Amino acid sequence: MAPVVSIVTPTFNRHDLLQAQHRIVLAQTVQDFEWLILDDSPEPSPHFADLADPRIRYTHKKDRMLVSAKRNWLCERSTAPVIAQFDDDDYYAPQYLATMLARLASSGADITKLSAWFVYSAQLKRLGYWDTADTLGLHFTFGPEKALQGFVNAAPPDNMKNNYLGYGFSYVFRKSAWQTAPFPPVEYASDYGFVAGAIAKGCKFDHFADREGLCLHVLRTDNMSRSFPQHLLPDFMLEKLFGPDLGALLER
Repeated sequence: MAPVVSIVTPTFNRHDLLQAQHRIVLAQTVQDFEWLILDDSPEPSPHFADLADPRIRYTHKKDRMLVSAKRNWLCERSTAPVIAQFDDDDYYAPQYLATMLARLASSGADITKLSAWFVYSAQLKRLGYWDTADTLGLHFTFGPEKALQGFVNAAPPDNMKNNYLGYGFSYVFRKSAWQTAPFPPVEYASDYGFVAGAIAKGCKFDHFADREGLCLHVLRTDNMSRSFPQHLLPDFMLEKLFGPDLGALLER
């Protein structure tokens, strides 16, 4: 019998983070899952290579692949009707999967995701909150820059109008949506390309704001993406929202 959800994680050279993600997956209140991992690191993960949990399917390939190709490879091999993307470096609260699956069901959507979320910059050591659907007013840049920078949008900028569609760390979708529009074979922004393609082919898209700490999106110095939170939050909120045991997830 197929599980309720297939969790998919492409990864490269992040063995410590992947091991931390294992603890996060095992803490989910939904345990009827399969977890598919595709790792194209030079060497396989010692932790996962000998793991005996039949729900976890770890594959190591020595040949490097585009992240989009890895996502397609994982989705193709998933057996559940619903797929949840778990990135190897983000935090997902124990109730995350249950909440996202309930949202997908209640909305009748083919794809659901967070459009507002908490974000932590390991470079700046700052916690922020970004509502991607609101492009006006004051924003701050969380990226590779070593100093915090802010900017004000007096009018909706074209380069931010579709941000709410991208950032696939929180995508939960029906496998049928992926079959309709797989991830395009591009190096950057394949998440956005997948959703835009699925919508163009008639798939129903849903998004909502995380206001309880369902997920913490973490930006490291090796991340390619930037985030633009409107709000900077005090340090104590990190532990209050997500607990004291984030550990390696917050390192650079």
